Amino acid sequence: MNRIILLSLSLIFSSELIAQNNFKIFDTTKTFVYDAYFIENNVDTLTRELIKLKANNKPWVYQKKQKELEISYYPDSLNLEKFMHPFAAERKRIAKGKSNRAQGKKRWENYTWITKSETTGFIENDSLIWLHPPRSNQYQYTYLSAYPEVLLKELRIGGNWKSQLFIARGFPNNKEFVGNVINDFKVNGLVSDSVGEKSITNCWEIESVDTHSILGESRSTFIFDEKYYGFIRMEFEYYNKIKIVFKLKEIIIT
Repeated sequence: MNRIILLSLSLIFSSELIAQNNFKIFDTTKTFVYDAYFIENNVDTLTRELIKLKANNKPWVYQKKQKELEISYYPDSLNLEKFMHPFAAERKRIAKGKSNRAQGKKRWENYTWITKSETTGFIENDSLIWLHPPRSNQYQYTYLSAYPEVLLKELRIGGNWKSQLFIARGFPNNKEFVGNVINDFKVNGLVSDSVGEKSITNCWEIESVDTHSILGESRSTFIFDEKYYGFIRMEFEYYNKIKIVFKLKEIIIT
């Protein structure tokens, strides 16, 4: 099944995919706590930190058919000093801030480029579960990979679907990522995983081959529990061998 997703300042979904909200995974009482790993192409883990996701039952300001997803970052600030940003414009801005800081200039932007929180969007209904992944700071690369997505009628061994994303010139100056991305999803079967010390059985393993029209092939793997936990594991490996892993550590009920 093909679905077209166009990205400019927001993602616009065809109306037939939007059904009555029925939150089972993204219950607004849940806060999803993930261990987040950024692994460089020399197989060294540059950062390991926490990320929290929490859903709100409010329309997202940039796309009213999506609901709000709050993302909180707890960055490994020290090791992020070693991060090479993929966008030249951002590298220049970060370097300027460091230079100003070294000269004793006190403006806030000289001291940090790191995002601590953002609000984005998600969809959960009787046909689709979909969300914007964390993509600030070192996670900018997730623009290139498949969004965490489950087409529920295809949730069976051998189930498959495709999506297509055009990355336009936008914010920040992202010319390095501009291009067309085709995501080819396939449901491999049932596997076991864990959340903290709790073993979770009968999870779905979903893989996607993500082909960028200029940069080439990346891959995404999702371990998904349809009963309660949602995306237990989200793993991304990019064209340049960088890897990002989000592993669900716990769910906090409030």
